[in-house]
Amino acid sequence: MINKITSNKKNILIFLLIATFITSFSLLLSKMYWGHDLVFHLSRIRAIKDNLNLGVVGGYMYPNYLDGYGYGNPLFYPDIFLYIPAIISYLGLSILSSYKLFLVLINFLTFLTMYITIKSITGNKKSAIVSSIMYGCASYKQIDMYTRAALGETLSFIFIPLIILGIYEIIYRDKNKFYILVIGMSGLILCHLISTYLICIVLVILCLLNIKKLIKENRIWYIVISAIITILLTSYFVFPMLEQMLNDKFFFNNLDETSHLSTRALPLWSLFIEFPYYSYTKLWIPMGIGVAYVVSTIIYFKNYKKCTWFIHFCYITSIAFLIASTNIFPWNLFKNILSPIQFPWRFYLISTLLISIATGLLTGIIPAILINTLNCFNSKVIDYNKYEISFGEYMPKGATEDYIYKRGNIITSTYPITHEFTKKGLSMNIKFNDNKKSNTLELPLLYYKGYLAKVNGEYTSVSKSINGLVLIDINQNSGEVIVNYKGTLVQHVTKIISIITLIAFSYYVIKKEVQYEK
Repeated sequence: MINKITSNKKNILIFLLIATFITSFSLLLSKMYWGHDLVFHLSRIRAIKDNLNLGVVGGYMYPNYLDGYGYGNPLFYPDIFLYIPAIISYLGLSILSSYKLFLVLINFLTFLTMYITIKSITGNKKSAIVSSIMYGCASYKQIDMYTRAALGETLSFIFIPLIILGIYEIIYRDKNKFYILVIGMSGLILCHLISTYLICIVLVILCLLNIKKLIKENRIWYIVISAIITILLTSYFVFPMLEQMLNDKFFFNNLDETSHLSTRALPLWSLFIEFPYYSYTKLWIPMGIGVAYVVSTIIYFKNYKKCTWFIHFCYITSIAFLIASTNIFPWNLFKNILSPIQFPWRFYLISTLLISIATGLLTGIIPAILINTLNCFNSKVIDYNKYEISFGEYMPKGATEDYIYKRGNIITSTYPITHEFTKKGLSMNIKFNDNKKSNTLELPLLYYKGYLAKVNGEYTSVSKSINGLVLIDINQNSGEVIVNYKGTLVQHVTKIISIITLIAFSYYVIKKEVQYEK
């Protein structure tokens, strides 16, 4: 069967489409099952669609969140890939249907990038097909996509094979193909920062094991160049995020995740639990990475002497990450370093990747069929006609969701004042009089750096109130206040840098690929 599949490009494409259907049929045949983060991500798509209706592309704020107080989700959680379902919805399809089509696309691209990676490394189409099945049908990926509805991490499955291919080229083969690493890392950063942190651990280990080769053959500079270009490409997101974090404290960076890591670690036996129904219905923790990977590891040990160094690295590292996800790992020694991952079982992502690269077993398709079947039976309509902020991770310190909803759409002041106002999105026009003292107004806007205010045509100071809202000063007896979220200089400059870098980098990649084709 594999011989027939790999006989020509058309058959390979058909097979990848069939595999996509196997991992997506519940999306096409039934309603959407409620996933843990589903409403949160549907809210993001809806917010982008709202911005498109306002003519805003690439905005850093979602104006309609929190009863119009606005929410800076895009400042901390990149949403560039969510423009795909948002545009589909903008053109007429429902948000939920657009999301489902987006997941189908993710499934296809996951198979495709793994196929491209293994085909490029080995030159063997059969190995590439098997690895793509192992990877695209992995139980952890299915749990990520459906049970957890972890869209950012699900998207990361597309890019991490390209990262492995890119670093493989730099270390072992054609270092001039460093741009593959740039594409993979840039895509991953703009998908999911926690997955980026995890893959960086793997890259550091791989580079340290090959440090002599990297230095001796001057390959290390291509890693440095890749890092610089990646930073420039993603600067429109990375630096505005850092700017906000340096300017203020937010709920997500005011948490102590280190105290939870050891309690969230899994028992060793959980690594071998394959049947996903238990975790699907009872627990929110993914249970194991699948029987196929256990069998694959057994085969590896039986053929240990025949394996290449890179295969050894993939297996040994994947096993190490699996052990690290359990409670036998000394989490207390590494809790400060590893606290960004939040949950130890996120290591399943790396183990799934590396074992899929190293080997392939068609039994890996079983979890995909099972979980999709469960989705069909357990599907139900979910309420996504509201804006969900999850735990409010990106709210500034002092702000609470309860306070905002109780406060309502009003302006409060230090001293009594007569006023009326209009509000559209994150813009406010306030007319006031009978102001007899220097006064401060607390506006119904959640504070993020980037707000500007003018009183009678002159700029006035904008700061954060103790409630996390926009606070402005007025000294005049009467007049007009205009408040807008204009963004910061860092936001505007880094957007230009990212666009210029993207154009130059795209030209370089196309030019290089044309040369390789010749």
